[in-house]
Amino acid sequence: MTNNSTSWSKYYTPKHVAKDIVSMLPQDFNPTKVIDICAGSGNFLDAAVKKWNDIKAVGIDISLNDINKENKYTLHQMDALNLELLSNTIKSNSEEVKVVLANPPFGKLENSEKYLNKKKKLNSIHNEAVKIKRIEALMLVSNLKLLNVGDYFGAILPENFFTSIRLANFKEMFLNEFTEVVIGKKEKYFSSSDVKTRIFIGKYIGSNKSIKLQNIKSKLLIKSNYSLHRGIDNSKLLSAKSIDNIEVVHFSNFKGIQKLERYYPKTKGKERLIISKNDTLILRVGRNSGFSYQAKKEYINKYVSDYFYLLKGIKLNKKEHQILQSVLIKKRKGVATNYLNKIDIMNSIDIVLNRRRYLD
Repeated sequence: MTNNSTSWSKYYTPKHVAKDIVSMLPQDFNPTKVIDICAGSGNFLDAAVKKWNDIKAVGIDISLNDINKENKYTLHQMDALNLELLSNTIKSNSEEVKVVLANPPFGKLENSEKYLNKKKKLNSIHNEAVKIKRIEALMLVSNLKLLNVGDYFGAILPENFFTSIRLANFKEMFLNEFTEVVIGKKEKYFSSSDVKTRIFIGKYIGSNKSIKLQNIKSKLLIKSNYSLHRGIDNSKLLSAKSIDNIEVVHFSNFKGIQKLERYYPKTKGKERLIISKNDTLILRVGRNSGFSYQAKKEYINKYVSDYFYLLKGIKLNKKEHQILQSVLIKKRKGVATNYLNKIDIMNSIDIVLNRRRYLD
C-alpha cells in the first residue's frame, strides 16, 4: 500500500505473494494467531488460515471496505500507527505464538510528530521512525509492538527500505530486532506499479533481550576478511623529511587535502598502517569525523595518522561511501570535540556489507 488512500488497492498483496511468504516460514513453526495491521483485502490472513486451519486471524486497517466480511476473522477499523490504541486493541499474551504479516504503506509522512506519545518516553527505534518521516518506518514500529520473543514477522517491503541512506540507521535498528533473517531478491510484485520490493522474514528477539548482538549479526553479515586499524599517534609524527622516514597522510578537512607534511620512521610491525590501493580512510575525530575517503593515488604507500581508522580488505563504491558517512555522522560522540570509536565504525561497516549482500 501507499499512504494515498485513493491508490491503496493497487498495492494490496497479491495472493501468490502472500502464499509464498507464509510458505517460507519454518515448517516446525505452528502459530496460534496471525495478525495483519495493514489487512487490505485480507490475502495474508487467507494464506495463513489455509496453512494453519485452527489459527486465530486478526485484521486491522484504516478501511475495511475490501476485506471479505464472511470470513470469521476478528477485524478492527483503526489507525495502526497509534501505538496506544493498538496496544489497547491487541492485548499482549505471552502464551500465544504469533505470526505478524505486513505489506506496510510507504511514502513520506509530514505529520509524523502526531504519533508522539507525550506521556511516554519513546524507545530509540520509534524516535528514529518519527524523525525520518516515513510511514513504512512507523508502521514497522507498530508491527514490532505486537511481537513477543520467538514470534515471526513476514513482510513485503519497498526496495527503498534496504537502500535509502535516510533509512540506513532505522534499518540497522530494525534488523537488530531479529535473527534467522531471510531477505528476498528485488522484484516487481505489483503489476500495476513500477515499485520494486523485497520479501522479509525474521524471528523476533528484541533489541533489549539477553541474546548477544554479536550472535545475531553473525547470521546476517557477509563473511569478510576486512580489518580496521587506528593510525599512528599524532604526537609521534615528525616534520622533518629524511631517507629513513615515510610520509604520513594527516588531515582533518572534509575535502581530503593534506596541508601539513608529516613523517614517521619506517618501522617493522607497522606495515598494516601503510595505505594500499583499495583501502578506505575514515576520519575518527574532529568536526568532520565520519567522513570516509577512498585511497587516492597520492596516499598509496604512506602511513596513516591517528586522525583515521584505516579500512583494509574491501573496496567501497561511491554509494557505499555515502551510506557509511551517513550512518557514522549519526553516531558521533563528544561535546567539545566530536569522535567515533572502533565499535561505532565496525557496526557502520556492517550496515554497508549487509546492504551489499542483500543486493547481490
